[in-house]
Amino acid sequence: MSQQRNYKIKTYQLIMMVKRGYSIPDNEKNIWNRIDGQIKDFDSMSNVYIKGNKKAFVFYIEDAKLDAVRQKLVSVETDTTNKKETDDIIIITKSEKVDNKISQTHKNIQIFNDKSFLYDPTEHYLNPKFQLLSEEEKNTFLKDNNLTVKHLPGIKKHDPISMYYGAKVDDVFKIYRKSLFYYVVNDSIAYRIVVS
Repeated sequence: MSQQRNYKIKTYQLIMMVKRGYSIPDNEKNIWNRIDGQIKDFDSMSNVYIKGNKKAFVFYIEDAKLDAVRQKLVSVETDTTNKKETDDIIIITKSEKVDNKISQTHKNIQIFNDKSFLYDPTEHYLNPKFQLLSEEEKNTFLKDNNLTVKHLPGIKKHDPISMYYGAKVDDVFKIYRKSLFYYVVNDSIAYRIVVS
């Protein structure tokens, strides 16, 4: 049971990385071809993903205590010296309680409970489609509509969708909402700015 659960968590984590625009390393591309659907060791599922000059370090840690996380971060800090773009660090843990000091050690740390990866939150039929706008798209939208970021309603940085896409404060989501009553009301588009 635990091995199948690990396989499911790893599969949805890979889907999240693809949706964020990262490439999947060769050693993980065959995970979907595995017939048994089992991954034995939770800690062995860690890896590094690349998107242009940016890396995402994904660590699977059984118990997200500060010391265990610091050990993982040592390798990240040596790998990221002399870099202009900041790398993302994603920690997936089985622990229900997470030390709050962890997220203060690095501004791009995201901590997920492994239960977050038992499904894909973007694929639920009631969820609208979210698109994280690039900085250029955001500026074009604001300029074309004569708006400032103060005019946009907010979405919390710790909202499951914001975390799923790795959104930072002041990023903007374009949200495509399908009408359940398509014969009465048209589909709509909304925008949300990420707030802390």
